[in-house]
Amino acid sequence: MNNLTDHERGEYDAVHDHDVKDNESPDYYSGYDSEFFKSASDKEMGAIDCKIGFKALVGKSKEYDTGYAEQYAIEQNQGGKS
Repeated sequence: MNNLTDHERGEYDAVHDHDVKDNESPDYYSGYDSEFFKSASDKEMGAIDCKIGFKALVGKSKEYDTGYAEQYAIEQNQGGKS
C-alpha cells in the first residue's frame, strides 16, 4: 500500500468503500472520483447531477430519472422550510 501513488490511493479508497479523506492531494481526489463515478448506479448519478446543479440528461434511463427526481424533491422540501 505504501508504494501507491496518491491517485492510486484515492482509487483504492473508493473501490473499498472507504470515506474520502480530508487534506489530501488533488491526485488523491482525482483517483477517488474516477473510481466512485465508475461504480455509481444510474440512480446515484441522477441524484449527484441534481445535487451539483447539472440539468437532467434526457433519455438516459428510468433509474437516472428517479434519482434526479428524488434529489430534486428533497432539495425543494428543504428550501421550503423556514
